[in-house]
Amino acid sequence: MGEPTGIISTILWVVGGLALFLYGIEMMGNALRRAAGPLLRSLFDRVTASRFRGLLTGTVVTGLIQSSSASTVMIVGFINAGLFSFERSISLILGANVGATITPMITAFGLEEASLPLIGIGFVLYLVSPRRVWQQAGLACMGFGTLFFGLLIMKFAVSGYRNEIQEGLSLFVNAGFRGHLLTFLIAAVGTAIIQTSAATVVMVQAMAFEGAVTRLDIAIPMILGAQVGTCITAIIAAARGSLSGKRAALAHLIFNLVSVTIASLMIPLYVRWTPMVADTLPVQIGVVHVLVRVIGVLLFLPLTRVLARTVMFVARGTDKLNATPAHLDFARIHEPEVALASVRAEVRELFDTSMDVFNASIEAFLSGDEKAGRMVRKREILIDDLALTISEYLVKVAKQPVPPHAVQMLPLWLHVLGDVERIGDHAENIVELLRVQANAGVSFSDQAVAELRDVQAVLNRLGDLVRTIMEDGDEPALTNLLRLKAEINETVNHVLDNHAKRLSEGVCHPVGGMVFVELVTNMRRIANHLRNVGASVASRTPEPTMQIHTLKENMRSEELPPS
Repeated sequence: MGEPTGIISTILWVVGGLALFLYGIEMMGNALRRAAGPLLRSLFDRVTASRFRGLLTGTVVTGLIQSSSASTVMIVGFINAGLFSFERSISLILGANVGATITPMITAFGLEEASLPLIGIGFVLYLVSPRRVWQQAGLACMGFGTLFFGLLIMKFAVSGYRNEIQEGLSLFVNAGFRGHLLTFLIAAVGTAIIQTSAATVVMVQAMAFEGAVTRLDIAIPMILGAQVGTCITAIIAAARGSLSGKRAALAHLIFNLVSVTIASLMIPLYVRWTPMVADTLPVQIGVVHVLVRVIGVLLFLPLTRVLARTVMFVARGTDKLNATPAHLDFARIHEPEVALASVRAEVRELFDTSMDVFNASIEAFLSGDEKAGRMVRKREILIDDLALTISEYLVKVAKQPVPPHAVQMLPLWLHVLGDVERIGDHAENIVELLRVQANAGVSFSDQAVAELRDVQAVLNRLGDLVRTIMEDGDEPALTNLLRLKAEINETVNHVLDNHAKRLSEGVCHPVGGMVFVELVTNMRRIANHLRNVGASVASRTPEPTMQIHTLKENMRSEELPPS
């Protein structure tokens, strides 16, 4: 392999080596997540209030996937999905910062000669293994080898310019505090771009291997800059997520800023004492990287609640995008009566959220507010996630010894949950129509808007009635439920007749007409789901009465019962 010639060629070699290094990390992390995905989810799902258990879990998971950025993004995603609360995520984030030190410590010992054998072994394992888990293990091995091969390329690229790099870095050193600050900022920006601190630290190690970096006090500001720059990935991941996800990203940033501030004050101590435990500069760089994070973790671990309260004070507000269940009691899942009561409370709250999202979708559509439409889509994802959590909870309840009188409640709440979740789906359909209308550049007449408001008002009356049934289990309310549903059908038919008249008179644009019909159709389907929820909850008794049976038959035919 010939050496690169010229500065442009050298830069391209470094970029290519960095690309291989990052690709190796991604390949290894993805393979391990695919092979152990359920295990990783289970690990996070089982994290309790024990900060030490969370710390260990975050360390192990990040050690496996070789990226604190990826781990923090996963944590933010799991918070948004409702697996655990923000407060319980902090110990995981601290553990992720410890686990991120493993890669630089491994590369510090110059194992890149094993890169091609590792790639070869992984390829053979992937090619010949009949089982998926071993195929993913082969890909992980190939990723590990690719990581080291990228390091080899970077070392080889900088070897011809060690003197020039030394002279350039000496300018920063001679500039004192300003020079160290500039080095810190360059490393932070570079890490923010490539979104992994391990790559930055490994690049510094590569320069140390080739003699381009000769002093630990030059390397430490780069290490600290990398630790701050790596926060950008979690911030990006949380930007459009829940408030709890944003709080987790903020906690990650605060931890790193405080750790880096403390470490900057300890630079003279690191420079003096680290050579006593590590002989070579690359290993010293790895050791300092570990110490900076471990000292920060030891400081913050007893203060996780203080950090949580601080972050919640800074990032105030009500979290409308967090799918953490408010009522499900996983500790008492073996008590069917208690568990089903918590399911009922959770479904009622999800029902309220679905109705809020429906009304928000109408407001977003009629106002043409795309930002409000995006919020509807985000909250619909929340509804889906929370519905999945509730259904999984019901499945776990079903595996417990359930009394006969409670057995029929399990499929009933699953059925109700499906109808409630579908209300959110139709709300999302409504805001999707906003794009169609905007692209066509059409708008509704005042009469059409007024008619849509009429349908919305009757739907909300039906929603209020269903909410009453869910709270009180009011069986006589079924008669009112059916009458109100019939009123909605009559209103919708009247609205569609008026719409057809406007189309025939040329008052309505064809595209606008199509959008109008789709919107009203979604509202009618929401009414159907509301009717299903009310009827199912009211008829939850083991032996349905003849009145309920008659009402159900009438509902199927959309006929009013005799008064």
